[in-house]
Amino acid sequence: MTWLLLLLWLTPVYADKAESESATPSPEIAKEAKRSETPNDSHQHDGRELAATNDDAPDSLSATETETETETETETETITISIDVDLPSALDRMDQSAAEQAPESNPDLSAWLDPESDHSMIRGRFGVRPRLGWTGWVGQPGGAMRAGAVLRHRWWSLLPLGPQWTGESAIAGSLSFAGARGPEAYLHSLAGAWVGPVSVMLGPRLAWQSTRFHNGAALSGGLSLGPLASAAAQIGPLALQLGGGPGWLLAGERGSAGPAVGDEWLGMAGLGLQLGVVEWGLRGQVLGSEAGTLLDLSLAINISLR
Repeated sequence: MTWLLLLLWLTPVYADKAESESATPSPEIAKEAKRSETPNDSHQHDGRELAATNDDAPDSLSATETETETETETETETITISIDVDLPSALDRMDQSAAEQAPESNPDLSAWLDPESDHSMIRGRFGVRPRLGWTGWVGQPGGAMRAGAVLRHRWWSLLPLGPQWTGESAIAGSLSFAGARGPEAYLHSLAGAWVGPVSVMLGPRLAWQSTRFHNGAALSGGLSLGPLASAAAQIGPLALQLGGGPGWLLAGERGSAGPAVGDEWLGMAGLGLQLGVVEWGLRGQVLGSEAGTLLDLSLAINISLR
């Protein structure tokens, strides 16, 4: 009986202890429960981050679109489309008209100086002048015939105002016969100006002459060089010419004429009549030398080649 009462008294005590033990988990169970709760917490964190990301999504999307538009604007290339078509213009016609009229109204310097140009301010003409004459000493009997030719070129300017420039270059040769023998040759180049009907020219003259007459008188050969001055006047178809100058002997047997300037002197005068392209002329020349004064008279026909 006593054991029965003791058993009944202990039964509630053990039942409360068992309930308390069952309510308090063991350390292993607590660790396992904590380990199982950790993924849930991470999911919660991920959910919060996702929510935050979703909240920021409109701003991120707007920034991305802005960057895309900026890159699009930066990378935009300009494409130029051109069509090469040669269309006439009124300016082209004006330029062409001005170019056609320019040579007449305002020619350039090369056109003025080119004798072949239609707008040249310089004109020139070649001419051939055959001549036949007589030569002899002044104050002495006898004489001889002389025949030869002159090739010359004349040029002149066509300026609108002021003096007109002019010039002449010539080369000549002749031989004496019928009473004397010997050659004569000269070369000169003159330049000057026309003032109204009068021209004045100056330039060098190089000459060689040797003449031996049958009566014994002779002009020894000699090469001379000196200045030649020429003055001319044009009166209608008539042309008058005067000229002359000293000369210095460069080579030959001929000696000096005396104490005057140079070793010898030359004087000449001419009268010309222009009839078309042909000019008839009479020319007289005197040469003062050591042997005396030699006179030369000739008839010339100047034929213009252009």
